[in-house]
Amino acid sequence: MKFTWTLASLPLAFASFFWIAGALLDPHYRIADSLQLEATSESIWERLSNVEDYPRWRSDLIKVSVSSVDPSINPSLNWIEIDSTGAAISFSNAASDSLRKWICRYKYGNRSPLFSRVVLVVPIENGETQVAVTEDGRIANPIDRFRYRFISGYSESLTRFLVDLRKGLGE
Repeated sequence: MKFTWTLASLPLAFASFFWIAGALLDPHYRIADSLQLEATSESIWERLSNVEDYPRWRSDLIKVSVSSVDPSINPSLNWIEIDSTGAAISFSNAASDSLRKWICRYKYGNRSPLFSRVVLVVPIENGETQVAVTEDGRIANPIDRFRYRFISGYSESLTRFLVDLRKGLGE
């Protein structure tokens, strides 16, 4: 009986440990990554700004639904990405400077984490372009904080985005 009770309490003990450890972590994070591409800033910008085409070059997406493309109705581009797990991620274009800077905000369903992603497209010499991405986020759930910090990492989706962008441009 005592062994059964001990065995039954292990999941609760683990969950409590992860929750307490996660609660001690800062809910805010910032990650950044960049890559240099043999492509013009125009071709990169075209790839990034055509969100309906994302499932063709992004390995983590199966569908994108655009809710506003007419600036006379809504000046902000809004879309929903359905990832390979079936999760819906809502996006909105917060600001952009054509061919140079794009800021978008997104969240998973109605819960955290909530993110802001800034993409800078900077032409450099020899027809190459630097793409720099910075993501600021806040993870409210302490168990998710622990998981992202120590198990899956914050930068997995950001790295995949840049790798897919390179492949989508034919490199």
